[in-house]
Amino acid sequence: MKLKKLSKDELKTIADNVSNSTKNLVANVGEATKNAGIAVVDKVKDGSSQFGNKVSQIKLEKEKKKLCPVYREDLLSADFVLPTLINIVDYDIRKEKKSCEGAVGFLAGDDMKILNIYREFIDLVKVSFYPIVEQTVYYVDPCFNDKYIKLDEYFAYLKKVRVDELTTVAQDLGAKHVEILLRSIQNNANNQSRTKGLSAIKVGFSFSSSTSKQDATGVEVAAKIDFSGNEKPIEPTLIYFKNESDIKALIKMRLNPANENKILSKTYSLQYGNSSGIKVSDAQKIDVVLSQIHCNLSNSIASEALSESNTILEYSIVF
Repeated sequence: MKLKKLSKDELKTIADNVSNSTKNLVANVGEATKNAGIAVVDKVKDGSSQFGNKVSQIKLEKEKKKLCPVYREDLLSADFVLPTLINIVDYDIRKEKKSCEGAVGFLAGDDMKILNIYREFIDLVKVSFYPIVEQTVYYVDPCFNDKYIKLDEYFAYLKKVRVDELTTVAQDLGAKHVEILLRSIQNNANNQSRTKGLSAIKVGFSFSSSTSKQDATGVEVAAKIDFSGNEKPIEPTLIYFKNESDIKALIKMRLNPANENKILSKTYSLQYGNSSGIKVSDAQKIDVVLSQIHCNLSNSIASEALSESNTILEYSIVF
């Protein structure tokens, strides 16, 4: 086969075509590489953004768990149980936290929880506050779950309503005279321990003896009232003394029509702290949680509860 001899122009044309093809190939490869690089960068950026968002979300969740915000839907939920302590606040730094955005309050405390709620959302909790709604701490009434009493006035309020109830009991039962005394009792313990050894028979024993006495340190006349008397008693309603067996026994004796040997007078000694609604152990927890939220009351709740636990209520009634 005889090959055709190409002219210079034909050779130049072929060389130009090869050169252009090579340039196009290089350009295409370059463009593809560039596009691939851009895609990789975009993926890296997108991955970094997602990672950053995830880290931020984890941080927010961690902060939310620490700050314990409470939302409207929480308070309106049938499963939400109000704690015994409620603190009404006008402002708290949590309002400025992104993790607490939209919150109506927050929970605090470990052994005892306290609901701190912003004043503008107070209508979300379907309870009443005694005496008024203000920026302070309230504790639930021992007999009414929908009533909260200002903690600074709690013991004074409970004293009044309990004395009033016992006075009404006397009046309903037709008493001629009733007197209510509060006796403060101080426990003085004098402990002595002695140890004796019987070395002769290589047997040892020890014994300890202690003496304890109660001294009345103060007496308060909480009520002293005379009535005209009534031989047709009616059954009184018990609220704060509904679990007091002595008071229930008195009512039963007075209302029993078959009892010909009518009761004429009786004096009862009741443990005053049993009807206060705050045990000493709970009062100590209250003091702890109040210190955690930097709330200072006029008196320590634990000292008030301890004082009541060391008080005897004497209830004297004459028919």
